[in-house]
Amino acid sequence: MKTSISKSILLLFSIFLFSNLLAQESYVLQYKYLKGSTYRYKSVANFSSTQEMAGQEMKVTGSTESVSRIDIDKVAANGDFTIIYSYDDMKVTTKAAGYDTTMVQKELIGKRTKYIFSNLGKELSSFAIDSIKIGGEAMGMDLGSGTNQKFNELPGNKLSVGGKWSVNKQDTVAIGGGSMLTKASVEYVLVGKEMKNGHNCLRIDYTSKLEMGGKMNQMGMDMFIEGTGNTKGSVWFDQAKGIWISDESEVDTDMTIAMTGQMAMTIPMTQKVKTVQNIIE
Repeated sequence: MKTSISKSILLLFSIFLFSNLLAQESYVLQYKYLKGSTYRYKSVANFSSTQEMAGQEMKVTGSTESVSRIDIDKVAANGDFTIIYSYDDMKVTTKAAGYDTTMVQKELIGKRTKYIFSNLGKELSSFAIDSIKIGGEAMGMDLGSGTNQKFNELPGNKLSVGGKWSVNKQDTVAIGGGSMLTKASVEYVLVGKEMKNGHNCLRIDYTSKLEMGGKMNQMGMDMFIEGTGNTKGSVWFDQAKGIWISDESEVDTDMTIAMTGQMAMTIPMTQKVKTVQNIIE
């Protein structure tokens, strides 16, 4: 009897010690892209929005499916890397009352944007290489808007499981003859090791608080946009190769669109977007 108890105590102690050693294992996270390499990702985003206009509630649902291409143009000695970002494919499906359509975004396919990132994923600079025509007007297009969110910013220090870090970032997107600025305060936590899409990965969970504001013009009317939102998600990072493998997120936003001019009104809008992105190999 005493022998059995002793063995049980020893087993429990071994389990505790092993778990403690795993928890203390530390990792250094950084991107390790190779010059001349190409990475492609498939993204599926399902969205729904509800807005009130002139006393009427309008609901819209749909999805965006895309294949993005990341060509590694340069890698500096310190690990900073330059990418050429473009879309190989993109289609948008939209459903509303009496409306159901799918559109292939041909004007975006193949159009390139150049980005420079640090080896920790911080965006250093960007500019549009190609322009597209919208309504017959040629314009520069930051096709990678949101790319800095695909490259989650990593910490510069060693981390153990449960380790946390935070990042403040902002992103400006051209929209409807104007632009919208989104500010995000992101909190990350290292969850642990997981297999994902055949890769030995570290799973990183994240949450963020969003603030949005901007102005656009449609049919001669100025529209001012304000809103807030929340994001939660997980990214799977292959530490050995220094690349991200998958990213899954959910975003909820509440916005107000104020219209001026002859049709002055305020339109409240809520949106939900669930996105799954996976590397294509």
